[in-house]
Amino acid sequence: MDTEQRFYLKIRNTNVDTDNEQFIKEYIVAAGTGWMYFETIISPNNIYNQILWELQRTVLDYTIMQDNVSGRIMTIDNENIVLSRLVDVVSSYLRSAYNANNLTYLKKIGVQGPPSLLMCINGEEIRIGKSGIY
Repeated sequence: MDTEQRFYLKIRNTNVDTDNEQFIKEYIVAAGTGWMYFETIISPNNIYNQILWELQRTVLDYTIMQDNVSGRIMTIDNENIVLSRLVDVVSSYLRSAYNANNLTYLKKIGVQGPPSLLMCINGEEIRIGKSGIY
């Protein structure tokens, strides 16, 4: 499209009527960009059964027609969506047999991985820098 597009990523529970949605992130696609790839971490605050991509509608959506549909059409490539479960490595370690000293908390941790690796600490998205060490 020739205009900027804003998408909202949400998760939703269709089995309940109230408090059934959690906003995750807003994405902006620059005008004329075409395909974009997004990466995010979702830390649900409840039980949800849907992932929702919502396009913010503009005045343009009321004036254009595409394939007998009024407004812009958002295309999601479902074949390239990868969902993974994150493991709480700190809690797993503290409960494991490797915790011979019976530690109850960790004062400091370090993470080593490929540059730009997306990880989650206390529900926040964090990327490892160019050094590969966080």
